[in-house]
Amino acid sequence: MTASFAGSRPGGAGLQRWRSRKLLDRVSEQPPVRLAVLIGALTLAGCSLAPDGAREEREKLEAAGAAYETPVEKRVLPELPEAPTWREVLRRAFLANGDLEAAYFEWSAAVQRIDGASAYPNANLSLGFDYMFSGERMKSFDRATFTAGFDPAMSLTLPAKVERAGRLALSEARAAGERFRVAKFELQRRVLRAWADYLLRERTIALREQDLVLRRVMVDAAARGAGAGVPLREAQAAELELRMSENELLGLRSEHETARATLNALLGREATAPLGASGLESEVRALPGDDAMMLRAAADVFPEVAAMAREAEGRADALELARMRWVPDISPTASLTGTLSQALGAMITLPTTAASIRAGIKEAEANLRASRAILRQRSSDRVGEYVSLLVMYRNAQRERAFLEGAILPAATRLSEVDARAYAIGAASFAEVIESRRTLLKVRELVATAHAEMDKAVVEIECCLGIDIETIAADRTSHSAPETASRHEAAASVQNPKGGDHVH
Repeated sequence: MTASFAGSRPGGAGLQRWRSRKLLDRVSEQPPVRLAVLIGALTLAGCSLAPDGAREEREKLEAAGAAYETPVEKRVLPELPEAPTWREVLRRAFLANGDLEAAYFEWSAAVQRIDGASAYPNANLSLGFDYMFSGERMKSFDRATFTAGFDPAMSLTLPAKVERAGRLALSEARAAGERFRVAKFELQRRVLRAWADYLLRERTIALREQDLVLRRVMVDAAARGAGAGVPLREAQAAELELRMSENELLGLRSEHETARATLNALLGREATAPLGASGLESEVRALPGDDAMMLRAAADVFPEVAAMAREAEGRADALELARMRWVPDISPTASLTGTLSQALGAMITLPTTAASIRAGIKEAEANLRASRAILRQRSSDRVGEYVSLLVMYRNAQRERAFLEGAILPAATRLSEVDARAYAIGAASFAEVIESRRTLLKVRELVATAHAEMDKAVVEIECCLGIDIETIAADRTSHSAPETASRHEAAASVQNPKGGDHVH
């Protein structure tokens, strides 16, 4: 457009426009102006010195909590069937729980802070204009002074410092992501332990109701025989045991209602909503039989330890950032006074607050050493806890195998023998009832061992931060399993209809 006015000088309004454009051309040719334009363009466009790994962390965030992006009032939670499985219960809990959702958004906020900490330049552009009044005959343009620089209230930080601040923000975001994983497995532990107890209590109530029927039969038999030579004391003792058993059953039912209210709260449902118990004879979630393999699978995957490791990384970056305060910051400036003078300058911010800088470095060093000490101790504690959980699971597994393999068949045979003996008059009715009650008691012990195994598996999953189903012998012989949880129920956190849960 400048070339179109170079061949002629139009008159009138056209002449005024021509002079204005020539003035702009002359101004733009000055080096300080070009520098000011460059500074302004850099400030307006903005850039980011985000560290490597920021994009991957953002992708993990998006994959882990896609379902949470829909506001809760518009979110459609999956309805539970009359008799849900533990997978359906856990899937609903992941989508409905407010604490887990809060942990996700805290992670999201930490991820967003990466771009803020990595933004460059970190100071706003400051533009100035001065006009000189003088009796001398000067052009208006020569009386004007234009200045451009960065806001003097905030020093322009060196790119290396900004990059280090971005790395610190990334470490904090990763730590927040690990805390989300801790929250996820803590919720999983609470839900599945409560569900195991709920199923056990349902099974226990059913067995106690059968036992109560047998006790009533014994009371009736004792009452009929009280006048036929049976001591009155035996009839009264049977009546007393019946009343005590009825009271215990009422207590169990009350506990069952309380547990249902607690579970419904975890699932985001009405406290009194019906919740049927399924899978009373379901398969136990078994661990691999090789304890050495299980110990190898535990290497570096404890979620709390991983979160603390990320925090330690962040404190190491904070220490480096504190040390970089010794490096001066430089803020460039440019000024132009008409055609008379052009100037380039820089404002250097010297680190004169030596006491504050030294204190900040020592504080960062102390925080880093504290983090490393806690990390070392927590890692040791989690290994000890993990081994104890394995022992607890193996003991429950042994007890269940013993009860099912030896005691339950023996109790079943005893009940059958007494029934046949009673049919031919070789055994009393009381003996038949007692053997059947013994069989019910053994079945209750089997159900208890089953529940203890389920709860031990849940505790081990929470300790490891991975789902037991992801541990395969052909993988752990080479490397530790991924820290990501791929449980079918957990998959619904980012995809209510199914899929893989990442992170």
